Amino acid sequence: MMTQGLVLALSDFFATLITEAFLHHVDLLGNRSVHPRPSDSAMDVAVTTITGLLGDTELPANGDGRELSLKCAGRMALTESDRRLLGPATAALPMLGTSTSGN
Repeated sequence: MMTQGLVLALSDFFATLITEAFLHHVDLLGNRSVHPRPSDSAMDVAVTTITGLLGDTELPANGDGRELSLKCAGRMALTESDRRLLGPATAALPMLGTSTSGN
């Protein structure tokens, strides 16, 4: 599949679309507890995509895929602990979109 001048495997293309849809869904919800929330399977795809892009980097282990996705997309500020844990990978953030949190 060719998109934006890059060639992607079809599975990677779909994972990218799901990740973008997940993030936009979370953006629309904000902090409101409105339903329907993004599905766990969409969040799993987003986290897998993000961890794949970061490579062999230790990630914050709080188990919150939504928070991890928001931080790596520049929609939530990284903590100092996050920055220490991510190390040089912090320079690659935000990886999905434009930072609005002052990373």
